[in-house]
Amino acid sequence: VWKGIESSSGDIVLFTDMDQSTPINEISQLLPWFEKGFGVVIGSRGTTRKDAPFLRKLMAYSFLTLRRTILLSDIEDTQCGFKAFKIDVAKKIFPKLQFFQEIDKEVKGWRVSAFDVELLFLAQKNSHKIKEVKVAWKDRDLASKGKNKNFLKESKDMAKEMFRVRMNDFRGRYDN
Repeated sequence: VWKGIESSSGDIVLFTDMDQSTPINEISQLLPWFEKGFGVVIGSRGTTRKDAPFLRKLMAYSFLTLRRTILLSDIEDTQCGFKAFKIDVAKKIFPKLQFFQEIDKEVKGWRVSAFDVELLFLAQKNSHKIKEVKVAWKDRDLASKGKNKNFLKESKDMAKEMFRVRMNDFRGRYDN
């Protein structure tokens, strides 16, 4: 994602999940908000996960509650993979992501991270206006979120990641 943003030359950059759970034409919902002074406009699924198994819904609700207690209390959905930034905002924030700086070994396969949470936290910390916009969304990620997915372990890992972001802030790692 960072390499794509780093090489972008437009005024606005969008990143989206490869599976297109949010159709690309939903960008039309986000673009008008940049003209209203927002530096970050994110797609949102709201607080419900249509067609998700009960355990997945429970874990999503738990994550939302914990995350809103620790970080970003005004944002409902930090995890929707459909986010747009003014290019200057993205190029300022992405290099500060500790997620990239703390990887001390080669990562292979799936890794749970609070990448989105850290990104939005940094945008907020740097006084960039964030707008959350409802978008069409349907879970199309059948490969990595199949029935073998361990929602409990993923939720525990996400909680640790959120505390990592909060501790990095306390330690001043985001200051400068």
